[in-house]
Parts: sequence; structure tokens; C-alpha cells
Amino acid sequence: MATIKTTTADVGSFAVIAASQNLFPSATAFRDLCHLLSPDLRRPATIEGTRRLDWGAIAALSQKYNVDPALGHMLEQGPLRHAVPGSTLQTLEAALRDNVVRNLSIKAAAIKISRALNDAAITPVFFKGTAGLLTQLHPSTGFRRQLDIDLMVAPDQEFEALGVLQAQGYQFCESVNTDNGIELRGTSNPDLQRALLHQFRHHHHYPPLTCTGQGFSLELHRHPLPRRWQHRLTRQLIASLLEQHDSHGARFTVPTPELAIVIAILGKFASDGGRSRYHFPLPQALDCRAQLNAGGAALDVTLIESLCGSHYRLFQQLLDQLMAPEAQLSQPDSATRRFLYMMDLKHRRPSLAALIDRVGYRHQQMRNLLRDPGKLLRPRV
Repeated sequence: MATIKTTTADVGSFAVIAASQNLFPSATAFRDLCHLLSPDLRRPATIEGTRRLDWGAIAALSQKYNVDPALGHMLEQGPLRHAVPGSTLQTLEAALRDNVVRNLSIKAAAIKISRALNDAAITPVFFKGTAGLLTQLHPSTGFRRQLDIDLMVAPDQEFEALGVLQAQGYQFCESVNTDNGIELRGTSNPDLQRALLHQFRHHHHYPPLTCTGQGFSLELHRHPLPRRWQHRLTRQLIASLLEQHDSHGARFTVPTPELAIVIAILGKFASDGGRSRYHFPLPQALDCRAQLNAGGAALDVTLIESLCGSHYRLFQQLLDQLMAPEAQLSQPDSATRRFLYMMDLKHRRPSLAALIDRVGYRHQQMRNLLRDPGKLLRPRV
């Protein structure tokens, strides 16, 4: 029987080593991916534990959950680099390079939009990944994969902001099914634009906008969160939790670490089917971990708990168990153990995963419809 020598300091790496040798029945490629995204696992003590990891499955999951650039960054300079098959490493590093280019384009577009809005006496609020990109939240420009630009303005400035965006070349777009999946296509048809506005009247954001030549969309939000949570996070409270920034002649605001964490947890984990589907959203987990580090000792955890309730406690424990090695010294509560068990089960049994997802989405849909009867929650992967 193989013996693994470890110390208290190596407890975090022990989970990866044990997983690679099948000592823990609950270990999955998804858990391995979570551990590999933890900066604490760059230590040489973890190298021996990576020999038998299923790098093909790990890379596939990183693409599925939009963290392949982050994984590429973690492996680029770390001691695990030599353990990764050459073709897999090349794919991940290419994803990181491509995402650097994409994010630079998104950052430039956000600054250009901010300048145009500033000229109309409007100061935009950027949040989610856009805020992190503009403030260099993560260690690399290409670390976080960006899907769109998320911004918000004062309620009485929304229609004026839409006019500014349209003057910049942005158009409302519709979802079109293609051979390569769903594609967003802009439209200048007034009837279709009115139909899109009517369709999105119950959403917490206007219809997505696109600009010719850009490979991303833009969402102008009425509120950062779905209607279900808006009574907790009022506009007045949001205004008190913003930080002003100036960059390249643009003036904008971004959420404080506390507000950013609340938006990530309530907007994705609690509202987008994450908790009900036993899905741990990795991009938001990386954001929250970075925001927790940015907030440091001054972080107002009491405020976060008061707004997120049990969702924060569960998310924090999951973050510790999956991405913070020191958490191996503590015992998770029953809710966290159940979540982890179901999460592992989903990754091991695809047929059950589909059933759990369907049940979770229906449960989430019923909850949302209580607050937002005009909006149906569509399943998303």
C-alpha cells in the first residue's frame, strides 16, 4: 500500500494527492480543477500528486465552466507545468492568450462607452466581470473569461444612456439558433426593437446590445439582481457601496468588495439555479475569492451575511472546501456536505445530473415566479 508523507502545512495538497491515487471515493475531475485553481497549490509538495490526474477531463471541464484561461494562467509558471501533457498545456495557454486579446478589446470598449456617457453627464456603474477587468482584480488580464459588459446608470438616465449607446453603434439584438449554437444578432428594425423591449420588460436588464465587429454583447441593467432580491439591495444601498475610478479619461464607479460578493452570490449562485442544481459557479467563485482578499480585514462580513443569509454561509464553506487548502482542517456543516455529495454525484453520473438539473430549474423557476410572474427562467448550461 502506498504511503503519503504529509505535514499540517501540506494538508491542502493532500486532497489533490489522494484524489490522484483514488484514496477518496468522492474525488472527481471537477474537484481536482477547483484545487488546481487555488494559488496555494503551486507548492512543490503537490507535484507528486499530479501524475495520475485526468488532465483531459480537467481541461474539458475548465472549458465547459469558462475557466480555461484561469487554469492556463495557474499552470503557466507553476511547478505543475511539467506534469501536464503537451497538447493539453498548449490548448490552455492558447485560451489564455486569446482571452488576453479579447479582454483588452472589452476593456477598451468599456472605457469608450464610459467616456461617451460622461459627455452626457452620466457616470456608469460597471459590475460583475467588467468591474474586475477595469480594476485589475485578477492577476492577469486574460485570467477571467468575459462574456459581456454589464453596466447600470441612474433610473432617470436609462433612456438617455440607451440613446448614447445607440449613437455609439450599439443595437438591440435577438437570439438566433445557428449550427454553432445561439448567436446574438443586432437589429435596426424598429418593430423588432419594440418587441424586444416588450419581451424584456420584466427582466432586470434591457435586451442585450451588440456593435458590429465586436465579439461580445452589452447589457444595460435596471438593477444588478433579479426582482426576487431587489427588496434586499435597494438603489440607496447600492449607491453607498460604490467606488469611483478614473481611467484613460473615463469616470465610472464599481462595487465595493462587499457589494461585488453579494451580486455574485445572489445573482448567480442563488438566482441562476446554482444552489438548486448543486452547481458551484467557478468564475464567480474566483471573483469572490479575489474580492475577499481585496477587502481584507476591513471587509464587512456582517453586511454580506445580512443581505445573502444562508446563501453566503454555504457559498463561503464551499469556497473553503474546494479552493482553500486550510479549510481541510475544519468540518463542513450538513448543508455543505449534502451539496458536495450531490455535486460529486452529478459529475459521476451524467444521467442523474440531467435529472437533478431539471428538478433544480423547476424549483428555481417557481421561486422566481413568485416575485417575477412575467419572466420565465430558461435553462442555461
